[in-house]
Amino acid sequence: INSVVYFGISPIVLIISSAAAYIAYIIFSAVFSKNARFAEKCNITVSAGDKSVTACGIVDTGNSLKDVFGSSDVIIADEKCVAELFGNEYRNDPTLKTRYRLMPCGTVGGETALDGYRCDRATVCDGKKTVVLEKPILAISKTKISDGCRAIVNPKIFM
Repeated sequence: INSVVYFGISPIVLIISSAAAYIAYIIFSAVFSKNARFAEKCNITVSAGDKSVTACGIVDTGNSLKDVFGSSDVIIADEKCVAELFGNEYRNDPTLKTRYRLMPCGTVGGETALDGYRCDRATVCDGKKTVVLEKPILAISKTKISDGCRAIVNPKIFM
């Protein structure tokens, strides 16, 4: 009518079809989602040189960081985990300059950067599958990691 497209749909049909479409979307996402691993706990062992640290971790899409230059996987960990691996004076250790990486990231609060250190190897086990990461970067979280865990890994490492 007057060059305007109009569909004569009753409000009840619109509400019911919207609810049905939403339910179908939820079911489809749960069945076919590649990121079905969400907030599962895992065991992470990170090695650098002759030292290694084992920590409880979370498999979560909250960590979607990638190394800009090398496309390495990034593990976000608390500062205590990094200090155990590289020593308490890791910030002032000149031998770690070659391992240091500044990781730009976007958060809800805006843009920031995390300090990161390249490790030799990391092993992530979620109880079903074990993945070995070569040359991952251990980025230091600026906030406390929840659920008593010390690290966050991206679920895409299991694919």
